[in-house]
Amino acid sequence: MKIDKSLYAPLFPGGKTLSERGAAFIRMSKEQISARGGRGCTYRDNDGKLYLGVGEQPVDQDDISKFVKAPAGSDVRDYDPINGPYQEASWTDDLGGYVAAIVPCSIPMLETNSKWYALSIQAGSSAADVRTLRKLIGPAVKAYLAVTPCQPTKPSTSRSPEASSPSPSKARSN
Repeated sequence: MKIDKSLYAPLFPGGKTLSERGAAFIRMSKEQISARGGRGCTYRDNDGKLYLGVGEQPVDQDDISKFVKAPAGSDVRDYDPINGPYQEASWTDDLGGYVAAIVPCSIPMLETNSKWYALSIQAGSSAADVRTLRKLIGPAVKAYLAVTPCQPTKPSTSRSPEASSPSPSKARSN
């Protein structure tokens, strides 16, 4: 995905060598994405510490608060919807800070009947990391759509009444 480096550079440490793992977000057909089981990547240091993780997955609804509350056994904190063209939010849990956006697509992908895809980004949980993630999600969604054969439909502009208070006992960790 092509994103202005200044938007994500604060998430990377100076003077460290990081390795990229996983399938990159390059333009692929629906069949290629299905064969790989999705796209995503992580950047880690030699000790395995995660600095950035990006992933996509089909979701069953267009409600970001339900996506955040999906069972994973983590404690959701600092849940905060983001005012953008799609359902977007940031939050933290025991594993780090996150942002995600749910994108409505007219073409189901990954051999599912889902009409929505979630793009999620994980990094550190510091306030500075979360601020950086919140600035990154909009441009990341735009770049994601440029390499995704989903043909986005008109974004939802309504927010769920539950959007302000996800259950702290159920979170999405990746």
